[in-house]
Amino acid sequence: MPLDLKAVRQFAALLLTIFFCLLIGACVPATQQKPWASVRDLATTPEAAIAEGQRLLQTDPENAGTLYWLANAYTKAGKTDEAEKTYLKIIDKSTDTDWIGGTHVQLAWIYHTREPEKALHHSTRALAIKPLWGDPLVLQGWEYIYLGRYRQALTVFEHVLENPGVEKSYILSFNMSYEGYRGKAFALLGLGRTEEALTAVTMAETAAKDWSGEWDRALIYYASGNETKLKELYGKQGRLNVEIKDYTGADGRKGAEVVAVTVGGVADLAGILAGDIILQVEDKTFAGYEELAAMIRSFPAGESVQ
Repeated sequence: MPLDLKAVRQFAALLLTIFFCLLIGACVPATQQKPWASVRDLATTPEAAIAEGQRLLQTDPENAGTLYWLANAYTKAGKTDEAEKTYLKIIDKSTDTDWIGGTHVQLAWIYHTREPEKALHHSTRALAIKPLWGDPLVLQGWEYIYLGRYRQALTVFEHVLENPGVEKSYILSFNMSYEGYRGKAFALLGLGRTEEALTAVTMAETAAKDWSGEWDRALIYYASGNETKLKELYGKQGRLNVEIKDYTGADGRKGAEVVAVTVGGVADLAGILAGDIILQVEDKTFAGYEELAAMIRSFPAGESVQ
């Protein structure tokens, strides 16, 4: 039977077309490949992202990506209960381990400090999916500290420091040595090893050259009852340990939006969350994050402010 060269060429062309489509995603529009992308792209305007996410869920109510970015928008809008419910739907409905793992990390953040047992549960579940994931590892260590389980916390943070395979954190910071030493300092403090804790703070400063450990030292001196050393730090500039940006409300009020919170820092311990809006300090308004930072620096380290 003679070889049908025309059929061979057509088949080869078909294979090449399929390969090309797979390579660049040309067969399916991007909006169909990732229907949730429109919600993600509205992240800077949470209310718009919420509306878009709710619209998409009307046709695909169990899409993990849409649920994830909708929950993220709820968190940024300060609607924590709605965010929690939406994240839990992903765990209940999805089989995609990437979305489930990310969801456990986000839930760990929601429960962080206020419900450490739940936060520990979700960070541990995330690590079951990806054992060397930086974000849940650091969160797991801090939850152990909040629960008074200092030896387990120390084990976690030493693992972060000793294992070069730990992935960089994208929620906390990119510097895992800094995260590891800061957590180790407070785990050591809980075990009564004050001098080692202070050394760990110094190591964190070395790892993150643009970070000052003065507030951490003040906390360590305070917790260990060393009033002499604590007083030596009085008069130094206060700090919030947050990343902030300018904010303008719908009513035109100026302020600052919290973008990220340093785990274990003063803002974290005070319950401030990413997405929170700060409009006043001691009943005084400010025009943006630069004025807020200047106001905070005017207070001595360790002083409480409203």
